[in-house]
Amino acid sequence: AGAVGAARSEGLSGAVVQVGKRLSQSAYVSYEHSLLGLESVVKLTYALSRRISVVARAGTDNAVDVFYTFSFD
Repeated sequence: AGAVGAARSEGLSGAVVQVGKRLSQSAYVSYEHSLLGLESVVKLTYALSRRISVVARAGTDNAVDVFYTFSFD
């Protein structure tokens, strides 16, 4: 099952359309395209653990980020 959405993205300026597909329980690949048509990015998100994930982006905005998620109870 794929996903289609529209939202604001930090990497792309303005509103974007996103189409994605979950490859496995840990991996999600998506394509984001700005509604202005100026920017586009292919993004791979991979969960290393429940709290740590790696996001790799290629396209107009190239980067690799590591995210650590925590919550206050």
